[in-house]
Amino acid sequence: MWVVPVRSTEPKGRHLCFFDHGNGWLKYSFVRRTEDPQIVIEKVFWQVYEPPTEPPAEP
Repeated sequence: MWVVPVRSTEPKGRHLCFFDHGNGWLKYSFVRRTEDPQIVIEKVFWQVYEPPTEPPAEP
């Protein structure tokens, strides 16, 4: 898992979190509040990796 800002000029803004070796990501922002801080997830994408089921063809 790794996290990067959506825009490098706004390091405290929205972020992207990549997971599952890059097969999935989510866009989130962190709402800083003293009493009730929140992580707000705006969009999630995940594509499951499926290895090939057939053996490779011989050249």
